[in-house]
Amino acid sequence: MKHRTIVSIGLWIFANFIMAANAQTLQGYALLVVSPEGASQLQIIGPANGEFDMQRKALTALEGWYPSALSITSPNGEWVAFLLASLVSTGDPLLVRLVNLDSGETRDIAQGFLAGSEAGFVGTLQNLAWSPDGRFLALNMTLAQESSDLEIFIYSVSDNRLTNLTNDEYSQMHVAWSPESTRFVTRTDDCSQRSVNNYCSYTLDIFDVADNSRLTSFQLPNPALGSVEFAGTACELRWSPEGSAISYVSSCTDGAQVPRGVYLWNIAQDEAAQVTSFTPQATTQGIPDFQGWYVPFWYDSDTLVVSADYMLPNRPENTETLAYNVVEGTRHMLFPEMVTEWALNPVSNVMAARLAQTSAVRLFTLDAADNFTLEQVGESGSLPSGCHLSWSPDGATLAYVTTTSGYCADSIQSIIFVDGTTGEAREYVPEWGDDVWYILPIGWVKQ
Repeated sequence: MKHRTIVSIGLWIFANFIMAANAQTLQGYALLVVSPEGASQLQIIGPANGEFDMQRKALTALEGWYPSALSITSPNGEWVAFLLASLVSTGDPLLVRLVNLDSGETRDIAQGFLAGSEAGFVGTLQNLAWSPDGRFLALNMTLAQESSDLEIFIYSVSDNRLTNLTNDEYSQMHVAWSPESTRFVTRTDDCSQRSVNNYCSYTLDIFDVADNSRLTSFQLPNPALGSVEFAGTACELRWSPEGSAISYVSSCTDGAQVPRGVYLWNIAQDEAAQVTSFTPQATTQGIPDFQGWYVPFWYDSDTLVVSADYMLPNRPENTETLAYNVVEGTRHMLFPEMVTEWALNPVSNVMAARLAQTSAVRLFTLDAADNFTLEQVGESGSLPSGCHLSWSPDGATLAYVTTTSGYCADSIQSIIFVDGTTGEAREYVPEWGDDVWYILPIGWVKQ
């Protein structure tokens, strides 16, 4: 395995950072505000005690670099991982930078090239991922522009060290951590025989972080074989809460003449079960242009919730959200709408959902024992539409942003704070000023 010791360059400096004798542990929701000149600041809004407390932490930007849309906080809110994109270099290089919100320490941990969009890709590219305990940050990237092999690098916060954990001649796409933070799963693409077979071979691989080793692999069936049950590549990798299974969405490249769907890999049994089967005859009947989009979400160890939007030519579009009982292998209809974003309360069983058609946000509880009864929480039936759902670490508050047009990529207008128990919402409208290039939601951080 390859190792590099990282030296903190400190190209970003906290300009107005207030150092307290004891670091505050209060949580606030952070936005990154960037000016046209590249100057940046974190605006952190704390909704405690019925009042809004706003703090600004200014950052001095590095000339020629700017924060990209993918910037995430560590689970404890102590670190923020930023992706800085180049304004002047070719090839879309990116610099990965960590900022500690307690001390103001800045670490530049890697510069390279991240996984770009696969041709016709459908799904989320998981380029950066914090381990649940916050000790590690996984990066899906290559350090050389001329290299086509994407690797998984693991950065240890305590050791200040970056390790190429996959380090082979293949490409790895996507990364998802196990609940106990000791393992991660990724998809490996072996295209060495593509010129002969006209297809690549794909596996799901689990790696052990402590031993720097590959623990097990699951061979994904080749889409060229025309398999209805298993087809194509895999994306949207999600571990079950107890770490015994991994859900994934199959056929993540557009145009594949196979049914896209959700599957469940039982690690111990090395078997995959088909969760969705809305159009199982699509391949065998030669139906072209099948389309399907899926958003899987683990509610608990026995329940995988799946939202689906699927269609066939000359047939109406279908949307629904269902609960899959992992133990019994049964599906239960919840409601006839697609959910594009889920967020599970880390303390209670309340889940937040963003509905696709209206962008409305709702809070639900799900009772699996009572035939998967879905109940709305308090006043959440009248919540404003919004994006980027995020629960506070203590589970007391859901935060999300509204935009000027309702589309998630448009300009942020306000932040909605929702009481996790009552569903009551409060709105905070920041004062941006005129000198703003763009604003990015960061999530919950320490104030």
